[in-house]
Amino acid sequence: MTTTTQTQAKFGTTADITIPRGETRSTLTFFAPPPSGETPYNLAGDWQNHPPEGVPKKNYEEFNQEVEIQDIRGRESDFDININGFGTLSGVSSEEKDFNDDEHIKRVYYPEVEKLLLDNVPGAKRIFLFDHTVRRSDPNASRAPVTRAHIDQTTKSATQRVHNHMGGEAEELLKGRVRLINVWRPLNGPVVASPLAYADSRSVPDEDIVPVEHRYPDRTGETAGVKFTPRGRWHYWSGMTNDERILLQCYDSEDGARTPHTAFKDPRTQPDWPGRESIESTLSSKTMAEEGEAAPPVVLFGYDASTFTLKVRLALRIKQIPYAFITVPSMMPRPLLKDTFGLTYRKIPVLAIGKEVYCDTSIIIEALEHFFPESEGYQTLYPTATDGRDYRPMIRGFASYWTDRPLFRVTTGLIPSSVWRTKFGEDRAELIGHKLDAEKLEKKVPENLSRLDMQLSILEPLFANEDTPWIFSASSPSLADISVFYQLSWGSDIAAGRLINNLTGGDASDTETVGATSVFNAKRYPALFTWYTTFQRYIENLPSTETKDPDFSEILEQIKQSPSLGKKSLLLPTPRSSHAELDEKTGLKEGTVVTVAPDDTGRADPTIGTLVMMSPEEAVIKPQPLEKAAKVDVRIHFPRLGFTVRPVDKAML
Repeated sequence: MTTTTQTQAKFGTTADITIPRGETRSTLTFFAPPPSGETPYNLAGDWQNHPPEGVPKKNYEEFNQEVEIQDIRGRESDFDININGFGTLSGVSSEEKDFNDDEHIKRVYYPEVEKLLLDNVPGAKRIFLFDHTVRRSDPNASRAPVTRAHIDQTTKSATQRVHNHMGGEAEELLKGRVRLINVWRPLNGPVVASPLAYADSRSVPDEDIVPVEHRYPDRTGETAGVKFTPRGRWHYWSGMTNDERILLQCYDSEDGARTPHTAFKDPRTQPDWPGRESIESTLSSKTMAEEGEAAPPVVLFGYDASTFTLKVRLALRIKQIPYAFITVPSMMPRPLLKDTFGLTYRKIPVLAIGKEVYCDTSIIIEALEHFFPESEGYQTLYPTATDGRDYRPMIRGFASYWTDRPLFRVTTGLIPSSVWRTKFGEDRAELIGHKLDAEKLEKKVPENLSRLDMQLSILEPLFANEDTPWIFSASSPSLADISVFYQLSWGSDIAAGRLINNLTGGDASDTETVGATSVFNAKRYPALFTWYTTFQRYIENLPSTETKDPDFSEILEQIKQSPSLGKKSLLLPTPRSSHAELDEKTGLKEGTVVTVAPDDTGRADPTIGTLVMMSPEEAVIKPQPLEKAAKVDVRIHFPRLGFTVRPVDKAML
């Protein structure tokens, strides 16, 4: 593309300039920590030119490394400040033209930028513009483009900056979510020299971001140096014009995305092309709900006879999380979920926290524990043992590999044959992938009772501890207790015929039979039965936090108005980030259209969407648009354990 830029006359360039577009390679400057291991620093202010005697100007090294830099031109909408650490805006006008007078900039440009963020950062409630920096590629300019990879803020400096500028309001502001965002724009676009490069936040791990002290004679500031990582994915926006803005997130108190960035020399830039002029403005955005405002609603979609719905209901009650329960059919179709979220996933329950939708109880439980932590007054589902040990990994494995699988298969084997003769039986046959023979299943009930007896025999010793009534000697009920209880409670009810009407949508009636009492009783398994009744009383004594089947139009409006939860809402914490090399080999890259399906039942009905983000334990997609647009634009979260995630062209492998 060839165009004559508005700055050619100013710089004495008369020839047409071909704006460099597309992927390029350039050498970037990266941080190398001090070999001694001491705190890295550089001298700043008056000390730059007149350092204290015997004090080096800096104690760390920098080195150059060639990297690939991708052009985001034409795919700007693919990037989200909450996910990638940067986002774009186009068609932005400004009354400020010269950018030579600081006071005029503050009077005219500051209000424009503040409104820009209020209008375009989801959930932003208050904006404070701290300062601005004009940079010019001119030897006489006071500030030139920075040519080393860095992040403008660290946790320490961001917190200090809020205190410095907000005074008495700082402590209250810092109780919520605070973000520092850099709004960057050119002044003499299109940019053809010293463009800005920025790394996808997810591609630069925390261990490669190092706080660096800036020591002034009267104070010490801090920014972050960025070490080279081969995983780093760098981007730029070719030929940025004056009406375009890059939003770079420098800090997020919710441990969200943060953006390494640097100016770089494009090898295609010619010596006589105009140097870059730009302005960057640093703003603080308070995006958590203010006092008196509604937090994102927690909404559980399920039905009363659903075994896994019971599991989540118990977790919500123990944690004392207020939520709305919306009843959906026990069988497909479920138009409410499809029309609201574009969700075609077959299994129940589904949990929404605002615009984040979670499928499968394993990830629902982790989301509840993460967003409603013990530190904020909610009871944890992973209490420490009475001896101080942390059994969280064991509890998760116990729930996932035992109760949710083999024990579940046993309890579902106790379902009366009348259920399988209804439309529910046809629906589950479609889910499983083969016909269900009611007569054969009825004959297997005694065999499944025997298997239940075996499971209870294995469980009985877990409840022999006299120090605490809870599994793994926990100080309070954990997910392990929930997992055993919901299976035994549901299994006992279904075997006795008490949930049949709800399960079949009225096609069959409840009955009263002996059920599982011949196996599960106080005489045969006294410790287990005592624990069961103790847990039952514990739950009954807790206040209910459920609002059942409220007006869904009101719930829908609350979901639509929900603020963004930030990067924290996208990926739940894991010990390691996604394995980039393996993801590359399997084709699981951001932006890939993928299918997600359980690895046991329901494989014939995968959920299709665009992969947004992934960790070793979680996949997040934006659902594929259906024939009718969804009412809410959501992201759907699936666990990777128990699910297959594949590019659509490899879905049948």
